Amino acid sequence: MNLSNIQTFLSVANHQSLSVAASMLYLSQPTVSARLRQLEEELGVTLIVRKKGVRTVELTPQGLAFIPLAERWMALEAETAGFAKEQYLAPLTIACPDSLNNYLFPELYRRLPRPEQNLALRIRTQQSPEIFRLVENREADVGFVFYLSRSSNVRCEPILSEPMVLLCGRDTDLPEGAVSPKQLDPRKELYLPWSQDIQIWHDSWWSPSVRPFVYVDNVALLTIYLDEPGTWAFCPASVADAFAREGRAVAVRPLKDGPPNRICYMLTERMPRSAAAAAAVDRFRRELKAYLSERMEGFTLSAE
Repeated sequence: MNLSNIQTFLSVANHQSLSVAASMLYLSQPTVSARLRQLEEELGVTLIVRKKGVRTVELTPQGLAFIPLAERWMALEAETAGFAKEQYLAPLTIACPDSLNNYLFPELYRRLPRPEQNLALRIRTQQSPEIFRLVENREADVGFVFYLSRSSNVRCEPILSEPMVLLCGRDTDLPEGAVSPKQLDPRKELYLPWSQDIQIWHDSWWSPSVRPFVYVDNVALLTIYLDEPGTWAFCPASVADAFAREGRAVAVRPLKDGPPNRICYMLTERMPRSAAAAAAVDRFRRELKAYLSERMEGFTLSAE
């Protein structure tokens, strides 16, 4: 169907006049009449009632009914033309715990919107159980958790293993060098549950009945209490590195007989919803691995 004919019809319908429509479209009135006749012949209906000696025209019932269809046709044409000109951005939703989103991945996220990536990012901060559910339900394309789970719908691959270190205030009485758990007072601990393996190790050293100084559920809260005399916390090396980059008033000590490494797992769909979604995840995975190789040099990176 000729779009020029549809545009001409809409102009006539809007102005109720062939001459005014011709003026608005920079056409002659005979050209407007010819376009209307072509459209009517194509549709097989009469759209306009033309009366001799009357400058205005009237729309037939079919003409009135055709207006919304003609408007949708023109809107679709505009969208199609815009689509051809616009760069397609593949949507990618990433769900991460706070310790990754705020302390390890910020530089990675700054790289991802580059033109060559063609990614439209959505970043969510969630707890590990919720992240697994989001990927399983296809509400997130990529997720990161600190425990291994089994699912027929979710692929779970280790991407990073990093040591845990001791975080304390700069005025700590602890000596320089590696610190043993035997030197730590569990009643002064700022406790954050990093992973199940670390929790098991923790309970092997201190009874769960011993209350820590405070329980927290996100990394930022640790620094609030490190000014209290004697307080300490375990944290992954990447978090300690981020604190050092930020100039926080904290001291970092290596650990002797410390917790197991924190292992980070990347969750993705086993059966991606589309080829475009699979390609977006692959682009992200390549960028992630390159970033971790740079940022976490000296730590253990899991092989593909």
